Amino acid sequence: MGYDTDDTPFLFDGVVDRRAAATQRVAAFEVGGESLAYDFGYLAAARGVDAAPGGVPVVVVWTPGATSALDAQDLTESRAVGSTGVFERTTDGRVLTFAPNPRDAQTFLDRETGSTWNIFGKAVAGPLAGTALTPIVHATPFWFAWSAFEPDATFVTAPD
Repeated sequence: MGYDTDDTPFLFDGVVDRRAAATQRVAAFEVGGESLAYDFGYLAAARGVDAAPGGVPVVVVWTPGATSALDAQDLTESRAVGSTGVFERTTDGRVLTFAPNPRDAQTFLDRETGSTWNIFGKAVAGPLAGTALTPIVHATPFWFAWSAFEPDATFVTAPD
């Protein structure tokens, strides 16, 4: 068991926001005047989430494959945590909606054109091939770290 599975953050003496486990990984970003943190567990299950915080259409995507650098001394023994991307989901004035590609866990499809998109926000096949979504700067910290700096952040997890 490594640092990222211990709910007591090392060298952190602040108050932990208990809306989530302290070492829960989140995709964290600010957009439209809002600070958000998307639960990695939710993202892993959904693989892609369309939202419009502050009126800005965004998509938060997750793909499998990345391992934790904090779980074990040997990275080959670390647990899988996945990777995320956050993008404005508007191109040429059109708001796109996204869904996981059922044939490929590393890509996504937009419902409007059926184009295939990767984790980097680039259309790799279909009518929009070569198009790139505008990235939103994001981080993948532990919840305790993001909430310490952004105490009013919205924690986004699976709807009941």
